[in-house]
Amino acid sequence: MKKLILALCLITASLWAQEAVKVKPAVPAVPPAAQTAPAVSPENAAKAFVAEDTFDAGNVTKGKKVEHAFMIKNMGKSDLEILSAKPG
Repeated sequence: MKKLILALCLITASLWAQEAVKVKPAVPAVPPAAQTAPAVSPENAAKAFVAEDTFDAGNVTKGKKVEHAFMIKNMGKSDLEILSAKPG
């Protein structure tokens, strides 16, 4: 889990320029049907909870790195897969 959070932080930090980053609330992760085993019922699906879904880096000097960690908690019963992350 720590590696996943670190990877997400590094991805978002490298993509930030000088604007605030907005992360859309996550939706239950369901891989494409062709790659899945039997479908997970809605009551057992993964459910991502993001307490803080935006971060305003303010004015950032060109060339300066900005880092911020978004805490994501799985409130569902299935494994939560984060397939991609990008700035909003």
